[in-house]
Order: sequence, then C-alpha cells, then structure tokens
Amino acid sequence: MGRSKSKKTNQPSLDFKVKKKKLGKKPPPNPNVTVTTFKSKTLYIPGQSIGEKDDPITNQRNLTLKDLLSKTKHYSEQIRRDSLNGLKDLIQMHPVVVSQHIGAIMNGIVESVNDTDKNVRLAAHSLIAKVLPLVDPIMMSPFLPLFAIYITSGMTHLKSSIRMDSLQLFELLITQFPQMIGFSHQILPNYLELLKRVGIHTTSSLVLSNTSVGSSTSLSAIASATNTGGGNAASGASGMKNNQLGQRIQILQSLFKLLERLLPSEQQHQRLLSKVKSSNSLTRQWAVQTPLASTFTNYTERTVFTSFFSQTGSSTGKISSRALESATETLDFTASVMPILIECWLELTPGNPGSHSTLLDMELIVKMLMLLITKIREDPNIGGSASKSNPNNEKFDRIRQDYLKYFAAHYPVLVGSSDNPDSKEYSASQEINAIVTQTLAWLLPTSIITNTVGSGSSKSILPSWFEPAIDFFEDALDGKLVKEGERGQAVRTSISSYLWVVIKVLPSLSQERAQSVLESFIKFDNQCNPLSTAKKACVFFIKELIDIQDSLKDKSIKKIIEWGLSSLPKLLWRIGASDSNTSLMIITILLSFGKDKNKRGQYESIQNSLVPFLFTISKPSDKFPQGKHVYGPFIHLPIDLQIQSLYLIYYFTSINLLTIRALIAICKSPKVSIEVKERIFDIIYYKFDQGFGLDNYLAFCISITLAMIHKVEDNGDEQQQIDLDGVTDLDADNNNNNNNNSSLKRKHDKIMNNDSSSVDIQHRDRVLNRIFRDINHLRSTIPIKKVLNPLLASVLRELDNQTLDGKKYILQLIYSCFNSKDQEEWSSVPKSLVDSLPAILSSYLLTIEQQQLQQKSLITNLKDSYISLAHQYIQLDQSTTLLVNLLKQMSSELKADKSKLVVISIILMDIIKNKQMESLLHQQEAKDQLQLFVNEISTQPNILEEEKPIVDKLLSEFKMSHNKL
Repeated sequence: MGRSKSKKTNQPSLDFKVKKKKLGKKPPPNPNVTVTTFKSKTLYIPGQSIGEKDDPITNQRNLTLKDLLSKTKHYSEQIRRDSLNGLKDLIQMHPVVVSQHIGAIMNGIVESVNDTDKNVRLAAHSLIAKVLPLVDPIMMSPFLPLFAIYITSGMTHLKSSIRMDSLQLFELLITQFPQMIGFSHQILPNYLELLKRVGIHTTSSLVLSNTSVGSSTSLSAIASATNTGGGNAASGASGMKNNQLGQRIQILQSLFKLLERLLPSEQQHQRLLSKVKSSNSLTRQWAVQTPLASTFTNYTERTVFTSFFSQTGSSTGKISSRALESATETLDFTASVMPILIECWLELTPGNPGSHSTLLDMELIVKMLMLLITKIREDPNIGGSASKSNPNNEKFDRIRQDYLKYFAAHYPVLVGSSDNPDSKEYSASQEINAIVTQTLAWLLPTSIITNTVGSGSSKSILPSWFEPAIDFFEDALDGKLVKEGERGQAVRTSISSYLWVVIKVLPSLSQERAQSVLESFIKFDNQCNPLSTAKKACVFFIKELIDIQDSLKDKSIKKIIEWGLSSLPKLLWRIGASDSNTSLMIITILLSFGKDKNKRGQYESIQNSLVPFLFTISKPSDKFPQGKHVYGPFIHLPIDLQIQSLYLIYYFTSINLLTIRALIAICKSPKVSIEVKERIFDIIYYKFDQGFGLDNYLAFCISITLAMIHKVEDNGDEQQQIDLDGVTDLDADNNNNNNNNSSLKRKHDKIMNNDSSSVDIQHRDRVLNRIFRDINHLRSTIPIKKVLNPLLASVLRELDNQTLDGKKYILQLIYSCFNSKDQEEWSSVPKSLVDSLPAILSSYLLTIEQQQLQQKSLITNLKDSYISLAHQYIQLDQSTTLLVNLLKQMSSELKADKSKLVVISIILMDIIKNKQMESLLHQQEAKDQLQLFVNEISTQPNILEEEKPIVDKLLSEFKMSHNKL
C-alpha cells in the first residue's frame, strides 16, 4: 500500500515566525522600530514660462538686464566681455534702464574694472563711458567711494597694464564728476608710487627714486648718462627707456588732470569776471548751491601713510577731504615729485626737441610745476630768504635752484619761425615760454611779488637770473614773436597770459625800461582782436596799471596810463554786443575808477569817449547832410549790462550836452526797456541836485516828451561801423553845462527829425507819467514861475502842430508844474500862459468832440480822461477868469463856424454836469457869461433838425443847473 497523504488540520498558524539566524549574516531589522533617517535631493529648474511675463527691455541678442548681469562674473573671459558689451548695447537701446537699475548696473560694472583680461577691462571702461552721461551727481554719489576703492586697488596692482588702465578710469570719472577730488588723499600717493615703479634707468645702477632734490651730483649723472651707450645693448636699452618714458608721461598726464582740479588756476581777467558776476546782484542766480566735497564729509577722518598729506602739527595724521589744500602740503609734494619731473625733462632733450609731441610733453611738465609753485606762493611766509628759521624756505630755495638749473637753462624755447606763427611747433614752444616766464615770476622773492604800492618803501632789486625773462616779454610785446595781422592768435594768447608778470616787476624797473615795456604793450594791445582772450588780458592789464600808477613817478608813464584809460570806452564800443562778458568787465573796471575819489579827475576825461557807446552822429554825407544818427551797442546789450553802464554816467561830476543828447536818443528807442529808461530818469533827477541845473533838466524832460509823441521819418538806428575820430562834437568843450535850453533844443531837433520808432501806448504813458511825476516833485522847493518859464517857450509853439494825443501830453506836462493848485499859485503863472490857455483849451475840447462824432471807436473809452484834463485846468483859476475867457473863446469859434454848434453844445453840457465845477459856476461872472452863451446858442437861426435835440438837451441841463445855482 502506498503512503497515506497528510491530513489538513484547522489549527491556526503562529503569530510570529522566528527566523533562524544564519552564520555570517546580520539579523533582520526589528519591524517595531521607527526609522528616523531620511534622504533629500534638490531639483533645479532654470525657468518656467508659467506665471512669468517676458521682459520687453532686451538688447539685440534678446538678452535682458538680469541675463547680462549674471554673466559678468562668469569664469570665461569671453563671456564676461560679451556680457559687458551686451549691457552697453542694452543701454544704448533703452537709456531709461540706467535710472531704473542704477545700483545693479554699477555694482556689476565696478567688479570688472580691474579684471585680469585686457579686453574685459576695455569693455568695462567703454560701458562706464556710456553710463556716466546718463547719471546725475546725486545718483552717482553713493558709488563714487566704491569706484575710488577699486581705482586705488588698480593703481597698486601687480600687473602694469591694470595700473595704467586704472588711471584712464580715474580720468574718465573726474572729468564727468569733479566730486572725485574728495578722494584725492587716497589716490594721490599712488601716483608717486607709480612714477617710482616706472623708473627710467639710464645705467644699470642709476635709480632716481631715492634722489634728494638738492643733490646736483645724481642729476648731473642723469644728464651725462643720456649721452653714453653703444652697440646693440645701447639700442635695446634705448627702446626700453622710450617705453618707460612714455608710461611716465601717461602717468603725469593723469596726475596733471587731478592737479588742475585740486589747484585751479585761471587767468586774472577770468578771476575778475567771476568775481564781478558773483557780486553783481543783477546777474546772480539765487539757487541753493552745495559744495562739491560736502557729500563726502565722512572721509575727513581718514588717515594716510605719506607724511606730507597730513595736516601740519596734527599728531593723529588726519586730513581734510582734499589733498594739497595748504601751501605746506604742496611744498612737500613738489619736493617729492621734482626729481621725477627733472628726469623726464632731461629725457625729452629740451635743448633740441624733435617733434610736436615732445613739445607737448615738455609743456605738460612745466605746466604741472607752475601749478604747484603757484599754490606754494599763496603762503606769504614761503619764498623768503633761506637763512630764516622757517624750514619751508630752505625747501623752496632748493626747488628754485633746481628749476633755474634744469628748466630755465633752455629758456626761451624757440622751435619754428615767426613767419609761420600758426604752426603747431611754434605755438607749443611759445606756450612753454609763457609758462616758464610765469613760473620764474613766482620764484621771485616775496618782496617783489607782494610789492605794496604807494607804501613809500624802496624799490626791490630784481635778481640777475630774471633778466632773460624781462628781455623776452619785452620782445614779445614789441611784436618780435608774431607779426601784425590776423595770424598768430594762439601766440598772442600765450603772450597775454604773462602780462601780470609785467605788473609785478614794473615798479622794480628803471623809468626808461618801464616806459619801453609799456610802449611795447601799446603795440601789442593794438594788434589784439577786440573779441580775443588776449584783449581781455590787456583790459585787465590796463586796470592793474592804473592801480599802481602812484608808484610810477615818471610823467611819460602816466601819459601811457591815461591812454589806457581812454581806450577802454572805445573798446567797449568796438566789442558791441558780441561779448557781454568783456563788456561787463570793462564797465566794472571803469566803475571802480568812478567810485574812487582820488581818480575822479582821470575818470572825468572818458565822458566824451563814452558817447559813441550810447549814441552818436557820423560825418555828414550826400545821403545824410546833417550826419547819420547811429545808436551804439548799448541798446543791444542785456538789461543788466545796460543798467551797469548807466552807472558810469552817474559817477560823472557833471554831464555834458553830448551825453544828454545820447540819453535822449536812448529814451526814444523802442528797443530800450522801460526799466532802463526809468534808471536814466533817476540819474538825471539826482544830478539836478548836483549842479545839473533846472534849465537843463527841464529841457531834457521837454525833449523826451516831444520825442515820444512825434512821428518822424526813419534815418537809421542800427549800429554802424563808423570812424570814431569822425564823430561830430566829440571834441566839444566839457564846460558847456551852463548853456541854456535853446542849445539843447537845437540838438534835440536834429535827433527828433531822424527817429523811426512808433512807441507802444502803454510804454509811452509809463515813460511820460514818470517824467511828469518827477517835475511835480521839483515844485516842493522851486517856485512855479521858475519851472514854467523854461518850459513855455518850447512847448506852446508845439501845440499847434500836434495831434490830439500830443496836445494831451503837452498839457499834462504843463499841468505837472502846478503843486498846490490854489489862487495864490495861479497868480504866479506867467502871463503868456494865462493868455494862451483859453484858445488852447478851446481847440483841445473841440478836437475831442469832433473826433468823437466822426469816429466813435477812436476815443470813446478815453473821452472822460481827455476832458477831465481840461476841466482840471479850468479849476486852477478860482477867480473864474479862465472859465469866462474860455466861454468867450468858444463863442467866437461859433460865430466863425456855425457847424460847431453841436460840439460846443456838448462841451457846455460836460462843464455844467461836472459837480467839481459847481463852485466856479456859483460865481456871478461865470453864471452871467454861461447864460449869455447858452442864450446865444438857443437863438441861433436855421438850426438843423439833427442839431435840435442837442440844443434842447443843453437848455434842459442849463435850467436844471440854474435852479441849483
């Protein structure tokens, strides 16, 4: 039988099965233990289109600002360069992105300025040059400290190319933002280190960086070493020296740009002009101005390692926000840089400069020294005798000795010929000579530079080494450097730059030498173009010359000074309106003399010379037998200059007739503003109390009044180029101020007959009302008879030839002479006026009403003002004599011309209805005459139908007023 199958049982299985442990294997983990460890992974998604909008600001490669900035730190030089170029492209296409993301852009750029790759640095500089013009100083101010740190880091980098590129970046920033000079204490010491690193080794053992300024042995070794050498080794060394010299020149060029801003130097005439503009309230701009360095006040606590940048006497070594602010700091800096400049100067072979570029390098060196020495001489304690206890004098004396030995030894530098003064080489060489001449002047002893005029001290003796400078500038002024003509303006500008030297040394010269120099100056002044910079310097020279005239005792020299003073008004005329700055400078100089009572006599001599500047008359010609009337450049100047020039007339002790004639012509011109005309009235009114005379003053007022109301033919009012020597009456006697008004009236008639202007009504009213008001003010101290007598002879005969407006203004002029307007004053009125007034007022009133009837739109709105003037005249005579005579005059007019019935009736109604006339009409004589005249009108035969309503209305008004009376 087979094995039987096992039977299944229904017993349950065990809950936990125990596995057998096997040898060499770990036991399984306990299933009841909680596992606390976990693993994580990051998922990087570059970008998703869901929920994001495309940035519309992209460059040509469709890259956004965010994309480009993220690549500026890439490890690949090519990608970094492309990102910077892409930023430049983006900014060119969308300049607004700069103001929106200035922080991100600047932070991205600044990290690339010192990149090790040259192409990346070049791209960064190009990008910065594109960004800076789009940023204002306020936006840029937070990033300037950051750029200063990177520039300082680049200037001390191990790679020479990065050092040189950092200079270019600094030049770019300081040109656009002069506030960078606030970090000069950080940057300036690095220039010295750069110059010492790029040393020019003429021999294997010659290093100049440790040479003292006063060591003549080492400097002589330099000079001798430049002439030694031989073979291929010398040729290789020469190439290396040229490369090193070129690098030094680049460093010096960058240093000079910084020094130009740290030590600003401008021509003296420019300083005068700046001072005038700042002090002139008429041209002052009332804007809040913040000093450039004030933004960076947090850097005032910084310290530097170089000793000569610390404040004198400061134990902490703290400095201000700018370097070279004191003369002592500048002196120490000059002593440190002097050996390097001498070395570069000798390498340029100043005895035989080869090209224009060499001359420019030489000019750079001497100009840098002039800036430094000029700053040093601001301290009057520096520059004296070296034997004094001041150690700064000893340092300055060593600088002076080295300058005379190495720079002045080749003075003057002459390259080219005066036959071709516009050549680049000749102009550059003369610029070098001009700079050296000024530097030699700053090296003079303090007693000469600070010579006090008129102190009674003896003349200072010029040192012998300055004699070549005297010979040079005398030849230059005499025309030996540039011939007469339009050519050589650059050379003349160079010559004008050291005119101040002549002023400094002139008191120390002998009388013969001083006269010779001044005569040479006259030649130079005549050759200069009136609009050139050289002419401005000549103007300032004349001003300084007049200031020091007390120390020049020779009479011949004083004649030259008088020539200079008289030339200024003529130059003012020749300049015209082409150069307002020069005109302002000349006016200010002349005003300074006018204010000085000690020079008042000389100032009075220029009055006739000033007339063509205002207005004059040319020589007679066939077209203009009486001469052409020519307005000077005065009317074309800005208003502030016109007012300033009028002050010149104010300071004259007396005003002659030529000047009065010119002022009258100016007041007539419609091109002159009302403000200027009122200033003229102020001056004339003020001069009345200073002996101008009542007759002359009233004649002036009459002339202005008649000129403003006349309509005459045009005879030209534009400025013409006429010969000043041919102007009529320029040599007239200045003592004619007491002439009567008839002489002035004849001159006025010549002007009046040649005016072309039609003056605006409001402008005319304002001018004439001002004249009438001034005349009325005179009546407080002057009897009416003295005022009216000069007026009547000229005014009364003008009434017959005037229009209605003209008659009104003339009547206003006469009426302005009345002050109290009572019977006592009326009794003093000249008989000629009393007898003439009835006919004048009758004609005036008839003209008003006739024009009213003919052209209602002509004076409808002004009728009351016209008629009230006539009524005011009637009320002047409280005895009613004037009113009675007026009624009689109109009665005669009616008898002579019956057609005037209507207008006379209207005039009578206006008189009757005027309430202010009631007091006069109350008097019996006036009542009787008025009733007689009204009856005469009402009984006129053959009254027309259209006239009856007016006559009836007159009768009605008369009856009403008669009942009141």
